[in-house]
Amino acid sequence: MKPLFTWAAACALATAAPAAWSAPVLFGATATATVTGPATSMLGAASGYAGGAGGNVTAVSDSAVDPEYISDDFAIVVDLGSDGRLSFVDNTGAGSWAGRYEMEFSFTGAAAFGGIVFDELSALSAGSAVATLLSPSSFRIVFDGVQLSGGFASLGATLSGPAAVSAPGTLALAAMAVLLMSGAQRRHAVAR
Repeated sequence: MKPLFTWAAACALATAAPAAWSAPVLFGATATATVTGPATSMLGAASGYAGGAGGNVTAVSDSAVDPEYISDDFAIVVDLGSDGRLSFVDNTGAGSWAGRYEMEFSFTGAAAFGGIVFDELSALSAGSAVATLLSPSSFRIVFDGVQLSGGFASLGATLSGPAAVSAPGTLALAAMAVLLMSGAQRRHAVAR
């Protein structure tokens, strides 16, 4: 019985930290963006960065060449990664975004969002950058009086999915290990 108990204990230890799964947050998603402030619309890659009806709707792509959006005053380039990484790049070369830009992004076909946070602000020398989750499928970004450390600098944020969910198979293995251990202990007690 001792080998069985040892095997069951090893299984329990191996499954003590259950594996979790999470899909890329924006994989296969389509975005719709709006902006108020010095810019009045967001120009999407799907429309060739042209204005007009539907010009603010684009698919999220991990292309290194084509960012998803450019503000219509050409000051801010927005790149959305399927992994939830967001980059906001100064496209003026001057290193400043005068005024207050309020951008809203909503998504279809995306995983539910759990949070958003600016985590790369080293280029921000004055002003503020605020990210707010509006719903499980939308968020707002506000830049107010932003001064950057140099032209073409960028700020970064990360959009996270919901809390990871334990894999069902891992939980079943852990339950089996507990049952085997309790059975081995019961047989050992009866044998004495």
